[in-house]
Amino acid sequence: MNSTPGSHSLAFRVMRLCRPSFHVDHPLRVDPADLLVGEDIFDDPVAASELPRLIDSHVVKPNDASDLSYRSRFLLRDPSDPMGLSGLLVLPQAFGAIYLGETFCSYISINNSSNFEVKDVIIKAEIQTERQKILLLDTSKSPVESIRAGGRYDFIVEHDVKELGAHTLVCTALYNDGDGERKYLPQFFKFMVANPLSVRTKVRVVKDSAQTIVEGSNILGKLQITWRTNLGEPGRLQTQQILGTPITRSDVDLHVVEVPSVINLEKSFLLHLKLANKTERELGPFEVSLSQNGLHEEKAVVINGLQTMIFVDLD
Repeated sequence: MNSTPGSHSLAFRVMRLCRPSFHVDHPLRVDPADLLVGEDIFDDPVAASELPRLIDSHVVKPNDASDLSYRSRFLLRDPSDPMGLSGLLVLPQAFGAIYLGETFCSYISINNSSNFEVKDVIIKAEIQTERQKILLLDTSKSPVESIRAGGRYDFIVEHDVKELGAHTLVCTALYNDGDGERKYLPQFFKFMVANPLSVRTKVRVVKDSAQTIVEGSNILGKLQITWRTNLGEPGRLQTQQILGTPITRSDVDLHVVEVPSVINLEKSFLLHLKLANKTERELGPFEVSLSQNGLHEEKAVVINGLQTMIFVDLD
């Protein structure tokens, strides 16, 4: 197997399939009146009043088919003419910038520049980054039978760009040359991926809103941003997991479930309390104590009955 540079019949050509750009018409367009008179015509009221008739008699109408000289092609006839946009689209002449979140699409052509036919061509194309290798095309199971002299084989590959930094498009071909020798051709095409947006996240807790408690996790989720370019090409970015403020949870919870709506002075009332186990294991036994107001405070409520209760294990 031979892979000596410069001794191959085949060669890869790569063209990025990306959005075209608007063609800008560079020639300067002028107002029809500027071709006939100067600025000083407005100093004479009589001459200025004759200007519309003078223009109509000398300027060819846009729909006049008898104008074969195209002498009016530089005239401003529409408000959009000064923009310089002709309505034509131009294919990109350079590889251009590639941004994170976009889809890299490439048109790849493998050309046979020799004078003889090559056979049993196995083509592979993959994207290599600092972290991984992604296979885009592999014809090992169904090789290209032959590429005639001066012919070519074309294909299109796509890849969703999810990493920043240096990328390498690796194209390889394994084929039988005209003399029956098995040859291996590798070619490398490098490009950089830039960041289209800078996203920073900061979590703030609103005091008046109730926190959403997720059992065993403080992960709030991810932020996804989608967009389209001016010609409709899609893009998508997703942030890392956004973490909320850690929620401190106790193993048990004791709270009042029911209290009378009306409490009369110096009359007994009942409270309904609930003791709950917040873990996945069995806890207990428990001792629940009811205490009155502090020593230095006025005793507004007096406990009548048991002040300490013992509970068995809770599941």
